[in-house]
Amino acid sequence: MLTLNEFIILPFEEQCDFIALGGDYLARRKYKTQKIYLYYLSGFFIEVYYCTEDDEIIRIEGFKNTESLTPYLKQIELAGLFV
Repeated sequence: MLTLNEFIILPFEEQCDFIALGGDYLARRKYKTQKIYLYYLSGFFIEVYYCTEDDEIIRIEGFKNTESLTPYLKQIELAGLFV
């Protein structure tokens, strides 16, 4: 099981691989020209920031605190996750 700290120190490409292979997609939100995708992976959450103008992922953020889920509260269903 990968921890948040282990995930954070991975190279960008490996972070993308872990999300694609093991991440559970939860929700999406928009912010200006970005789409921000929320995933759950091994006991923590991940936001993937995608720039629609440049058609690329520009940032990946991992977190455990529930306060960071506030923008998604109306969209996500956590019942099936082991949080």
